[in-house]
Amino acid sequence: MKTVVQKFGGTSLNSRETRLQAAAQVKACLESGYAPVVVVSALGRRGEPYATDTLLELLQKEELPVSDRESDLLLSCGEIIAAVLMSGTLQSQGMPARAFTGTQAGIFTSAEFGSACIREIDPVLISETITRGLIPVVAGFQGCTATGEITTLGRGGTDTTAVALAVALQAERVEIYSDVCGIMTADPKLLPEARIITRLAYEEAFELSHQGARVIHPRAVELARAAGLPIHLRSTFQKEGPSTIIHHFHSDRPIIGVVKRDEIAFISIIPNTASDYATGVKVFQLLASRAVSVDFIDIRPDEITFIITRSQLQQVDSLLKENGFQYTLSTEFVMISVVGAGMTGLPGVMTRIVECLRKEGITIHQTTDSHHSISCLIRQPQEKPALLALHKEFDL
Repeated sequence: MKTVVQKFGGTSLNSRETRLQAAAQVKACLESGYAPVVVVSALGRRGEPYATDTLLELLQKEELPVSDRESDLLLSCGEIIAAVLMSGTLQSQGMPARAFTGTQAGIFTSAEFGSACIREIDPVLISETITRGLIPVVAGFQGCTATGEITTLGRGGTDTTAVALAVALQAERVEIYSDVCGIMTADPKLLPEARIITRLAYEEAFELSHQGARVIHPRAVELARAAGLPIHLRSTFQKEGPSTIIHHFHSDRPIIGVVKRDEIAFISIIPNTASDYATGVKVFQLLASRAVSVDFIDIRPDEITFIITRSQLQQVDSLLKENGFQYTLSTEFVMISVVGAGMTGLPGVMTRIVECLRKEGITIHQTTDSHHSISCLIRQPQEKPALLALHKEFDL
């Protein structure tokens, strides 16, 4: 029997009613002749009792001197709770199931607590469970090192668990379920006219996710692309209607979506002298040693700029002060990106973007580009007008 891995996000699991709707999707998969393997996130979002952010706040409120190792032990509990509840829900609906931690599922990782990478999956126990006619329900977001230490995979880690497990099981596809139907041409909360993108090339899905779309983690897209594994993004709460399929599709449209990143901080380093910017460039080595990821880098003799996620702002601010850098920082910017595999080698796309924003009176403070995306740094109050203008310009 062919296998399908079905991943359910926290909003699909945070109540008995939503878990029953998730179970209905599992049952539909089973009745279609597939062997489902379920992978679950922690229940709900920040503020709900067993959500990952809620568990993390337990430590932050107490200001306890807890190591990253112990923090991972705590955070892994959210998905384990979800796995047990989902397993019980499936059994209550006549579907025999069994819950597994990441370790029990054979997921082995590197030793970076809080941001571990999956090194190997031994799916023997999961395969045996399928053979016995049971539905495995695996706690996502976690695994263990070769020495048995519990680790977590970082934000979006359950997507990565689902795809990596599917590759190890040679599954036919991965289905990612959430409270939305897939990736859209823009954020529907800002642009109600945004529509579902029904077919995405892996490269486009990666760029959209990396630049701000939060339906699937970019690391999961990379793993699926390497294995040629189709990903189906669906809503837990809709059995029919449009959805997104990610695979080896060819796209001839220059732009297929426009996305934003607003949880960012913009940092400008002023070198000690205009002719010698080595004093500023060394900041990247310093940040890398503290596992701080930077993006949108611009290096000039008189100024070095980059962005970080806003959650790292306090850490970076302290680090720059301690090391005597001359710098400024701002949280008043957002990054707007247009994405499309069809823009590669196509002249005039940047011209259209710049002219479109100029007509709206929107100032571009910095740009960067890749084969499949062009990004602009603008002031936060201009976020919605910029998204709307670009959405119209490229007829999305």
